[in-house]
Amino acid sequence: MKNLYPQRQNGTSISNPTKQGLFMPSIDIIIVVRAREEIDVAERIRTRKHYTLPIGMNFIVVDDGSHTGAAHEITEACREIGAKHIRLETEGQMFNLSRGRNAGIRASEAEYVLFEDVDLFYAEDFYLDLQHEVRSLLCTEKWQFLVFPVIYLSETGTNYALENRKLHLKELISEITDHESSQVESFAPVSSLIACSTSYCRSIGGFDEAFEGWGFEDSDFVLRMLRNSSLEKPRDFYKLDTRNYSDQVQWRGWRAFFRLHGDLMAMKGMYGFHAWHPAAQHKSDQIRERNRNTFLENTKFYAKPDFVPQPLLNPNKPKQLFLSRNPHAWGVQQFSVFDNPIFIDETTISMDGMSKIISKHNIECVVLPNPYGTEHRLNLYRTLREQGVQCIVVERGALPGSIYFDPDGFCAESTSYAIEKWNVPMSPKDLSETREYVQNLILSGASLEPQGNLIGGSALRCKLSNGDKQKKFIFVAFQSPSDTTTNYFCGETRSYGAFIHEMKTLATILPKDWKMLYKNHPLSKETISIPDGICVDSHHIGDILETADACCLLNSGVGVLSICYGKPVFHFGQTFYNTEGMTYPSVTAVDVVEQIYAGLSFDRDLSYRFIKYLIKDFYSFANWTRKERDHTAVAKMSISVDIQYKVIRCIGRPTMIFNASSKIKLRNSILFDRYRLDDYIERKNIKSPPQKPAPAKPAPAKPVAAKPAPKAPNGQTPEPKLPEKILNKEQTELRSMAQPNPTQRKLRKLIRNPGLFFKDALIKRVVN
Repeated sequence: MKNLYPQRQNGTSISNPTKQGLFMPSIDIIIVVRAREEIDVAERIRTRKHYTLPIGMNFIVVDDGSHTGAAHEITEACREIGAKHIRLETEGQMFNLSRGRNAGIRASEAEYVLFEDVDLFYAEDFYLDLQHEVRSLLCTEKWQFLVFPVIYLSETGTNYALENRKLHLKELISEITDHESSQVESFAPVSSLIACSTSYCRSIGGFDEAFEGWGFEDSDFVLRMLRNSSLEKPRDFYKLDTRNYSDQVQWRGWRAFFRLHGDLMAMKGMYGFHAWHPAAQHKSDQIRERNRNTFLENTKFYAKPDFVPQPLLNPNKPKQLFLSRNPHAWGVQQFSVFDNPIFIDETTISMDGMSKIISKHNIECVVLPNPYGTEHRLNLYRTLREQGVQCIVVERGALPGSIYFDPDGFCAESTSYAIEKWNVPMSPKDLSETREYVQNLILSGASLEPQGNLIGGSALRCKLSNGDKQKKFIFVAFQSPSDTTTNYFCGETRSYGAFIHEMKTLATILPKDWKMLYKNHPLSKETISIPDGICVDSHHIGDILETADACCLLNSGVGVLSICYGKPVFHFGQTFYNTEGMTYPSVTAVDVVEQIYAGLSFDRDLSYRFIKYLIKDFYSFANWTRKERDHTAVAKMSISVDIQYKVIRCIGRPTMIFNASSKIKLRNSILFDRYRLDDYIERKNIKSPPQKPAPAKPAPAKPVAAKPAPKAPNGQTPEPKLPEKILNKEQTELRSMAQPNPTQRKLRKLIRNPGLFFKDALIKRVVN
């Protein structure tokens, strides 16, 4: 059989781009095959030897159940081209492209993968261009994946390309403009020729192996990729529009979004060419219809806002066990850090069964939300720690937008906050960036929970002090009575009720020049009142901390905000930020008063070191939408949805940074031109003001007795006048002749305003 791929001229090889000072990502090209009668699969694999791959690129060929004789040929062909060969013993089963691709993904050690059809060939510089495009578009996260258009050559076109080895294949691209071309059978603006991050493939679950044979496995995979895209999505996103891609000019449905990805590569001249072969005998309309139904059922799940796929597992590697699908931990972005996760609902696990699960699934760590959230979870957590199993706690942090992945415990019991981990000299750059963070935090008024309007600390102090510049304020931050720290980490204070009692006492024994400010937690349904204090519930926490000279609390995260504002903290419970020089552990109101008389101090340099550790070494940061729901009879709960991480940090694991700022704005891109008119029409329809209701018709008048006709001056009765709306036949004909017909109206419009004439004609054509 003839070779299908042109050989590089003079046998020259591609120089290693890294020698030119450029980082080039590693890419595995995954090709799934099964021997079939219409082509020689082994020979088509061999044609890859005519390409010299850039350093960092390799072939992975997966044989999904070819019969024994052909399997030997395929193995030999893989050896000749230096491809990694994977043989799946599935000869007695229906061919499954998804199964083969998943095997290739699991076997890949490269950063990126390209899914390739064995029938494809390219211009000789395709693979080098691919590596550069992956570097510039995927590594920078401007796009989540690349898809390439494919030209399906006719038998004539295939033979022409093969017989003219020195032909620049890109010359064939112009053939797609001629629908009667003898060299092209069809053109696919997008295809299954897709390049993406290997870890991203795994994180969205790879390919669904419920799709057997051929059909819709690529659509299913693409839809899961697109739904996670941060780029703007079209309306009716989950609608399946099966029209030919070339006929789609509406910004509607996921296929319109998919088309944009192919258009980008088409602009760069990167096409695949599909070699002709006789019609496949193995494809079945019945199987394709079954796959279509499977896809439509899957789409219903994908359309749910909280849907997160089960990542593609590698059974040969250690796994991370998740006990819940808490959105802070269980998500596609998080799977880039926890790359082999499994989920088992904690409510189905017994104490005795946990050890068996750890052993059976080769569990390296357990990931869970607040371990004190339920009694059962707490028992599991304590049992795991006693057995030496690493538990990674994932919860919201004490700074706005922060989330922590702590492998050493929960809040005050964690060793992650030990002073020796962060009390180290800071570089000038770290100090500058930390100061900038603190300044932005104060200026923006960012907070953990909803607050009142900012008016400024100076304005609030003036309001509260009545002009007394010597007045000092101690701020008491009350907490939600249902919080874990409120119930489990009271320390020597014993209970939250005891803390409230001490605060009421404190308000009565403060020095004369001090006054207490207090604020109830925004999520608390019950409010605390202190007659000798000033309630500042309606004021912003930022203004209050600027006004206050010190902060007093049980163990709230407000303590970290207070440290950012440079104010010392009295804490009555156990805290993770307890550090001499920033905080004062207390048990009674008298402890606070005695320390006030002794004098308060605050080590600003120490606080910067602590804050730097949190924001640059320990905390992860994300954006999310905040919602509330009832939690207990006395408190509500804050819920985070639509979490989008900017950075994920977990001690002992690679830090992942997500470059959201690199995303393009589709509406400002030339890629959007195909949909611009439809989008304009749609926006005009949406934004047009509602029509005013037609005025009510007056009730019909009651019949009135006819008056006798007045007499004319000459004594004769004058001829009655006909109402304007009552016309005889002759009058009707005359009036209709006076009105221009539709053709005349269009002609007048063309003469008066030709631009408007052609614009309206174009819009009607598109809409119809």
